[in-house]
Amino acid sequence: MSSEFEFEPVDSCMLCGSGQQHDAQGISMQGVAFSYCYCGRCGLKYMRPRPTLASYARFYQEAYWTEIVEGRTYPTTAGADDPRLDQMKLRESKYRRVYELVRQDLLSVGALVPRARVLEVGCGFGFTLEWLADEFDCQVFGVEPGEEALRRCAQAPRITIVARTAEEYLAGVSDDGQPEQYDVILFRQCLENMVDPRAVLLGARARLGDRGVLLVYTPNVEYYDIMNPYHPFIYSPETITRLLRVCGLEVSRVKASPSPVDHATAVSVVNPSPEIAVIAKRGAVDGVAARQIDPIQLAACHKRGQQVMAWSKLSTADMARRITLRAGSKLRRSVLGAGR
Repeated sequence: MSSEFEFEPVDSCMLCGSGQQHDAQGISMQGVAFSYCYCGRCGLKYMRPRPTLASYARFYQEAYWTEIVEGRTYPTTAGADDPRLDQMKLRESKYRRVYELVRQDLLSVGALVPRARVLEVGCGFGFTLEWLADEFDCQVFGVEPGEEALRRCAQAPRITIVARTAEEYLAGVSDDGQPEQYDVILFRQCLENMVDPRAVLLGARARLGDRGVLLVYTPNVEYYDIMNPYHPFIYSPETITRLLRVCGLEVSRVKASPSPVDHATAVSVVNPSPEIAVIAKRGAVDGVAARQIDPIQLAACHKRGQQVMAWSKLSTADMARRITLRAGSKLRRSVLGAGR
C-alpha cells in the first residue's frame, strides 16, 4: 500500500475554502495511516493529507479492480477480502440491486427513453450500462480507468468507453467548446473517490443537456462513515447538496435517512440507508455561504448514526440478546449500588 500512493498536504476545504480543520477518526491499511478531519466551517469530512491525483489514477488503472476480483481489497462488504471466494459471483446480486435502484430513479424523472444518451462515470464492469441499453435501447457511454473492468466492458459491445478518468474527460470542459452532450450523467459510488470533485462536476454540467439529469449516489457519512484509502471525501446530505449547487447544478431531489441530529431523531430511524441519492439538472452557479458548524456536535451526530446503522443490521435474536444483557447489566449495577 505504501508504494502505491504518494501523499500531498491539504490545507483548506475544497467546498468552502476554510482552513479550519478539526481532527476526526482515521483508519490504517497495511501499515499506512489515512487521516481525516472535519472542516470547521461547513462540516465536510475529508482526508488530510491525501494521495495525489497521479497516484490515485495509477492505482485505479492498475490495482483497484484487480484487487476486487482477487479478493484483496478493503473489506467494505462481507467476503470482499476473501480470495477463496468467486468475487464476481459474490457481487451479482449487488449489481442487480444497484441497477434496479438506478432504473427506478431514472424512470421517476422520465429519463429512460429510446436512444437516450447515458454516461456513467466510473462504470466498473459495465453491468448498469449494459442493462440500460438492453432494456431501454439507451446509447451508453462509460468512463473507467481499470484494466480488469475494461476487459469486462469489452464483452458488452453497446458500451462505448469515452475516457479512462473523470478528470481527463470532464475537468476543464466548458460550455464554450460545445462539448458532447448527454441526457443522463451517473455518478454511482465514485464522486467520493475523486481528488477534485468540483472540477469534475463543473465539466459534467457542461456536458449535461438542457433537459438532462445528473444522478449521484454516494455514502452518507451520517450513517456509513466509509473511511478507507480510496475516499478523499465522505459526504453528508448537506455537503453533497452544497457541492452540487456551487458547481451550477440545481438539486431537485435528495433521498437520505433523517439526520440523527439528536437522540430522539436517531432512535426513530428504521432501516437507515447507507447512501445518499441526489437528482439534479443544469442551473446557475451558486455562491451560497457555508454555515458555521460545531465539530463536536457534528462528530456526535455521526456517532449516533453509526450506532443506529449497527443496530439495524442485527437479527431479532441478536437484538433481544443484547437488550437482555444490557438490562441485566443495569440491574447488577443497581444491586451493587444498593449494597454499598
